[in-house]
This record gives sequence, structure tokens and C-alpha cells, in this order.
Amino acid sequence: MSTQFEHLANELLIDIFNYVCIQDSYKSFWGLNQRFNNLLLVLNKLSVKLNNKYDRSLAEAVADRIIRLEVDIIYNINWRLFSNLRSLILGRITFSQSNEIALTKLPNLTYLSILSAGFDASSYLAYQIFTNWFPSLRYANLDGIDFPYGRSWSRSPNLRSVCVISSDPILLSLIPTSCPNLHQFKIKLVSNSDIINLPSSSDQYVQKHPLKHLTLFDNPGYLTIDRIDVLLNFLSNIEKLNLVLYDISFCRLVHMLCNSLSHLCRFDCNIRESKEQQNQNIDIDTIRRMHPCFNRIQCGILRNGWRLYTTQEENN
Repeated sequence: MSTQFEHLANELLIDIFNYVCIQDSYKSFWGLNQRFNNLLLVLNKLSVKLNNKYDRSLAEAVADRIIRLEVDIIYNINWRLFSNLRSLILGRITFSQSNEIALTKLPNLTYLSILSAGFDASSYLAYQIFTNWFPSLRYANLDGIDFPYGRSWSRSPNLRSVCVISSDPILLSLIPTSCPNLHQFKIKLVSNSDIINLPSSSDQYVQKHPLKHLTLFDNPGYLTIDRIDVLLNFLSNIEKLNLVLYDISFCRLVHMLCNSLSHLCRFDCNIRESKEQQNQNIDIDTIRRMHPCFNRIQCGILRNGWRLYTTQEENN
């Protein structure tokens, strides 16, 4: 015996609607009858991707029920309507949009991701993020945005996880200092900078910074071993460390890790070491015995004579 769609129970219809784009649901069922109208009005915790093909008027009509929003348009949006927004992904953003977001403050926002932005827009929004303008924000993913160093940053005590792609290693100090309760920090360096201003390792605040997970990508090789030493003294409570580095003395690095990171329990790496940096008096077996976290380290020889240190994935 066949069952017509409209004969399904309300609970089952709501479950089905939760798997369908809200715009498609409204276009297909709104106005069909009062029952379907009521069911559509019951839907909450909506996830919407707003682009040039999406009906902006519909998005604004259901804005107070949207908790996750992905935006890829350059038009202005009335952000005040999105009072329950928890997650926001910005595919691109203009200065006008960033200004409106900052003015609204989005009090319930916990996750923010910016994928593309111009200098003015990204700089202004970055300043807001790291001055506690969004009081509920916990996670920030900031790809390739510009940071305003000319202004002083205040504390953002609620931020727990930050991921950035930037051309300035100075963020290695600015972001943890601005986020005293930061738990996870991932940074990918894409350009050079001559200065990394880090607080003194004798500073009491630095010693107590709670950062536990650090992922650092420096494929161009702009960080020297001495700068990394300063960084590890600054972030001495790290438990999980993932390093992608270029032309670093691996022998000096592992000694540094043993001396600086007493809480280290997980180490992953992809590190290239030139012939000039190599220490012929230490082998991979000796390195593995230096720390329990080093027993997965592998060493390969590249065609140019460089060494490649990687970590082997653990078997489940």
C-alpha cells in the first residue's frame, strides 16, 4: 500500500525538512495548506548558505531561526535580524559588511570563519575579534586577512581556538597575548618578517599561558632556530605540537623541545634539514630515545642530500 507524502506524521515531515534546503522547502510547500505552513514555521536551528542564487528576503524572514550562516555575497545584510546566529562563514566580505557586523556584535556567535577579504575589511574585523567585541566567540578561522598592528589589542578571554594564515610571524606573540585562555593555535606563515617581539620568558604571565596545542607551518623557512627557541619559552605549556619547517637543525630542535616543553605528550613534524644543518654525530635511534614523543619520527634522505624528518601515523 503506497503512502502519500502529506499523510506522513508531522514529526517525520520535520525530520525530512531538516535535510532539505530551507529555500527549497518554502518554494515547494509554503502556501500549500495551513498544516505545511505551520510545519515550516516550527523549523529552527536552520543552516543557510546565502549567495547570489538565494532569496535574501526569505533569509531575512527566517533570520531569527538561523544558527549557521554561510555568506558569499557583497551586498549589505541586516545583521540585527540574525539574533540567534552561532556560526558564521564569510566567503568574502566588504568593509561595509564588516562594519555592520561589528556594530551588531552578534551576541551569540561562537564560530567565525573569514575566507576572503580586502585589507580594510579584514583589518577592521580582526581588530574587533581580538578586542573582545564578540563576547561569545570561541573559535576563529582567519585565512589570509590583514591584522592592524598600529592599534593596541585588549584581551579576548573567551577565545579558545584560532587558526590564521598570515605573512607576519609577529602574530605568534600578539594572538596568544590577546587570548589568555587560548587552547589551540594554528598558524601558517606565507611571507617574511624580520621581527618577532615575544615577552621575556621570566614574565609570570607568559609562564602560565594555557596554550596546549600549537600547529606551526613555516614552509618558506623564515623562522630561525633561535626564534623558535624564544617562541617555545613563551608557550611553555604546550602538550601537542605539530611543526612544518624548512632548513632547521633537527638535532638542536629536539634538544630544545626536551628542555622547554615539560608537558609535551604528542609531537608531529615535517621538517627539511640541509646538509649544512646536519649533525653527523647523532642518528635517528638516538633521537627516538630522547623523548617518548619522538618514537614515531622517521628520517629519509632526499636526492639533494637533505634530510626529511616526518612522523609516522599510529595504527588504530
